[in-house]
Amino acid sequence: MEIIGVDFSGAQGDSNTWIAEGDFDGNCLTLRRCYGIKRNDLTRKLLESAADSVAALDFPFSVPHAFADFWNPQSQVMPDLWRTAAQIDLDQFIAYRNDFVTKNQEPKRACDKLCCHSAKWDRKLSGENRLNWRAL
Repeated sequence: MEIIGVDFSGAQGDSNTWIAEGDFDGNCLTLRRCYGIKRNDLTRKLLESAADSVAALDFPFSVPHAFADFWNPQSQVMPDLWRTAAQIDLDQFIAYRNDFVTKNQEPKRACDKLCCHSAKWDRKLSGENRLNWRAL
C-alpha cells in the first residue's frame, strides 16, 4: 500500500510544500523519497494515487485572522467562512488567497517564526539508505 505524507508547515511559496512517499507491506513502512512539490502537482499526485493509498495531510482547519478579515470582513466564526467558501469555486478561492499573499505576504504561526522548518531537509533517498520502520 502506498503511504503519502504532506507537510504544508514549511510552505514558503508554491514550491516548498513537502511530500514523503513510502510503501507499507503490513509490517514495515519503507520511505521511498521526500521532496518539495508545487500545489498543483500535489493535487494531481493525490488524484492519481491508487484507490488503496493512504494520505496524511498536515494543514490547519482554520485561516489566519488577517486573511479572514481580507476575504470576508463580516465573518465572526469559521462557519461564516465555510458558508462563504461554499458560494465560490476553488479558482476563486485561490485568487483571493493569491491576492492576499501578494499584498500581505503569507502569515505564519508564532511557532513558525521562532524556529527553522523541518522542511529544509532535502536529502534524496537511494535504495541503500532507505529508512525502514516497523509498524507498531
